[in-house]
Formats: sequence, structure tokens, C-alpha cells
Amino acid sequence: MSNHHSATTCCMVKPMTATDNADKLLQKAFSLLARGKSGPARIICRKLIEANNEDFNSHHLLGVLQLQEGELNGALQSLQHAVKLAKPGQQIDQAYSNLALVLQRLGREKEALTAIDQAISMKSTEHAYFANKGYIAEALGEWPVMEQAFVQALQLNAADSEYLLGLTVALRRQGHLLKAWELLRELASIERSFDIQREATLLEMMLENSEAALARVRCIDAESPQGGLIAQFADYLADEGEIDGARSLYRLALKHEPDNAAVQHMLDSLDRRERPRAGAPDEYVQALYDQYADKFETHLQHRLQYGAPGHIVATLIARGESHFSTVLDLGCGTGLMAAALVEKMTVDSLEGVDLSAKMLKIAESKEIYHHLHHASILPFLEQFDDDGCVEKGRRWQLICAADVLIYLGVLERWFDQMHRRLHPGGYLAFTIETGSTEPVSLLPNGRYQHSPHYIDDLAHQHGFIECSSQELVLRKEQGIDVAGHIYLFRYNPS
Repeated sequence: MSNHHSATTCCMVKPMTATDNADKLLQKAFSLLARGKSGPARIICRKLIEANNEDFNSHHLLGVLQLQEGELNGALQSLQHAVKLAKPGQQIDQAYSNLALVLQRLGREKEALTAIDQAISMKSTEHAYFANKGYIAEALGEWPVMEQAFVQALQLNAADSEYLLGLTVALRRQGHLLKAWELLRELASIERSFDIQREATLLEMMLENSEAALARVRCIDAESPQGGLIAQFADYLADEGEIDGARSLYRLALKHEPDNAAVQHMLDSLDRRERPRAGAPDEYVQALYDQYADKFETHLQHRLQYGAPGHIVATLIARGESHFSTVLDLGCGTGLMAAALVEKMTVDSLEGVDLSAKMLKIAESKEIYHHLHHASILPFLEQFDDDGCVEKGRRWQLICAADVLIYLGVLERWFDQMHRRLHPGGYLAFTIETGSTEPVSLLPNGRYQHSPHYIDDLAHQHGFIECSSQELVLRKEQGIDVAGHIYLFRYNPS
């Protein structure tokens, strides 16, 4: 669940005046990018670089394109090269700002802070750079630095409510609750933004003014034409560790919707009720990702430092793999796994499955997948066991499940499908959030942890041979590393 309020700004390169054919092509690339046509813009960039590998603007624009497509290593190389090529008068400050964003998404926060400071030193009047510094400091958990960055951003652009919200969060993180509330109270009385209202609710709960917080939530919910807002407020409080307040709001939400399986799941999570079941309800997962679809990639890659797809691809490459005829991406989301695959490998047929229609719409716009399926993972897989299915017994050469098993509890059913759906010799690549002793643990945030021993036992039982197992940081939450494992198994039926 999202617990952050805004996204770091990606600085778009400004087009030059068209003085020759190269400049005209560059302007065309900018125009295509502005209209969301990143593929054609990238083709133009490549042509320009082939013609002149020393052009700052082409490398900078290519880096921005790669950044937007989630190709972080490529973006890092392009932007680092652009910075080296820059000449006086060129927009090197923007390049440093974008470089900072790439570095942060790669988990190199200290280097990101250095890069954004470089941008600020070159253009200290750009409020977005200070805001970006604030978000980087947030990822590092450096709350005083975050506070000062947003103070400076507000000095340059006092009207930006997101900057004020960032400052509020920085103060709250340092325990300055009254100061944070005084800063936010007036804005919260006039600005109905969900991000602002949920932060106000959190502060009221933390200041032991639960009646005011509940009244605020009831009012916002009554004003809103959409349902489920009470649960979203509760989600935020749960993410921020205000468990008693979250529990109160989930109970309030259940009074409005007694049969809401998603809300009941979160109450179970807070109370650590470990009921044996396949995993989180479909309604919960679908609502969660539909809610955050538009800002999912920025939040996951930038704020949470998510890098599982890149790790999976690197593991496959280390095995000498470069081509797959058929690939199935389970829980494909907006296509981060697919983008990482096709950047480094050739795939003849790439399919994705996801519960969130909004996420699938974004994935479709990238034109990476050959087929996308709006479905729950296990029912989708099990349909191929049905005698009436025209594709009965269907199998793939590679199945990926990046950050998917956190919403599945017991995995026996899932592993049973994996060995049915993979060709002999096929690969299974996935990640888990690592638990300690219990095979499966339901966390207060609604996700599941799995123990490595549990995974090893199930894999062995279903005919899988381990190719690789690595500990890694799956993501960062509130500046804290979330420990995980990345696995690569090969199906070897006896």
C-alpha cells in the first residue's frame, strides 16, 4: 500500500531551436515523447546518437526515455554519458536531476543525494530540485534533510501544497506532531486532497484526537461519489504504524460494508489472525492496485526502490539465457517485468496476467505483451486442466512472478500449477518476502511472508531443481529494507 504523498519530478529535456536536420529530428522526438509515443521517440534518439555519439541532448533524452520505461541501468549509462558531454549553456542541471532519480530507483540513495545537490548548485532557483532532494532524503530516512529541502522548496514556490505536505511528513517523522499539525491544519480545512486529508487524519489519531479524526473521515466519505474511502484512510494509518487508529477505521468501514472481504483481510492482518487459505482475497488485491495504478511505477520503483525484475533478468543472463519462445508474467501489473525482459532478451510470445484492469491498461499501452489476461492467477492457470479448454495442457518456457507471492498464503496449489504449466526444462523465476520460522506468516500490512525452507520443500516435491537463490532487498518502506529472496528454478520432471 502506498504511504507516500507525491512523486519525484522527472525533468523533461527542453527542445532546442531547429537549425538543422538533426535539431528537427530532436524536436520531433520531444513532440512524440510529449504525446506518450516513447517507442518512435527512442528510434529517433538512436538514429541521432548513431550519427553523432557526442551530442548531449540526444543522450539526455534517451536517458529520460529509458527512465520512463523502467530501463534503469540503460538510463544510468545514458545520463552519466550526457553529463560528461555537457557544455556550458546546456541543461546539465536537468541531467543531474534525472540522474539523481535513476540512482535512487537503483537503491543508490547517497549517490542520488550527491547528484541532486549538483543540480541545485547549478540552478538554485528550481523548486522542483529541492522537492526531489526532499523525497530522496525521505527514502534515506534523513528527516532533518527532508525538512530543510521542503522548507527551501516552499520558499521558492509557497503555493505548492505537495511541498507543504512533504514538510509536514518530515516534521511528523521527527516526532514534532504539534508543529506538523499546526502547519497542516489550515490547509486541511480547505484542501480536500486525499493525500492531505489522510495525513491530517493520521496526525489527529497520533495526537489522541480520535473523535475529530473519525469525524473527518466520515465527512470526506460522505462527500465523495466513490466508495471505499474509509478503508483507504485505514490503509494509510496501518502503513504508518498507527495500528489502533487503523483498526478503528477498518471497523467503521465494515459497518458500511459488512461483506467486504478486503477490509476483513486487513483486520485479520492487524490482529495477526493466520487463517489457512490461498491468500489475500481477489477483491483486496484488485482494489489495491486499481487505486494506485496511475502512480504505481513511480511509487514502486522510485519510492520503494523496487528492483526485482532487473534481478530476475540478471539471474537468467548469468545462466546464459538470451531467448525464450514463450513467457508468462504472473501479476504483471504495468509491465515492469516485461520491460526488463525485452530490454535484454528476445521473447517470441509474452503474456501477462493481472487482477487490476487499470494496471493492465497501462501495460497494454507499452506494446510489449502479445496477450494480456484480466484474471486471478490460480483460476487462470487451472483453466488449462479443464477437459473443455481448447488449450488444455498449455505450457510455457519461462514463468515469472515478481512480488506476487506476497498476496498468496499457502503455496501448495500454486506450485502444483507451476509444474503443470512449465515445459520440461523450463524456468520458474519469482520472489518472496522472507519470513523466519513459520512457513507462512500474515503481516499487519496485509502481505504474506514465506520461509525459504518452505519454498525449498515445495520446489523439491514438485520436481524443481534450484538454479539460483539470492537474498536481496525487495523494496524500501519508510526507509527500511524489506528482506526477500529471489529464486530461479528449473523444472526437471522425473
